[in-house]
Amino acid sequence: MRGLAAILFISMLAGCIPAKIVESDGPMVTYAWSSADTSLDRVYQLAITYCDGWNAPPRLIGDQIDGEQHRSTFKCVPRPTLPFGQTPPGRVLNRL
Repeated sequence: MRGLAAILFISMLAGCIPAKIVESDGPMVTYAWSSADTSLDRVYQLAITYCDGWNAPPRLIGDQIDGEQHRSTFKCVPRPTLPFGQTPPGRVLNRL
């Protein structure tokens, strides 16, 4: 019974995939999806999950639209960092 439940659960998950990766090159990923089945917000959530491995949030850099079919490309772009002297702890140390 547990095996049947596991198979049903996995098949439900497989049917709920709103987009599929059609191309990935390091911190860049392209998803193919249909606006009839899902939304850009849901695809963006997939890109967030993909970019977690790069420790950087995704940025949409392109979306090719052909009717309801989309090919959205995201790039994992790290947040800019401040030099140590401009951070709050760095400013405190500069005063000392």
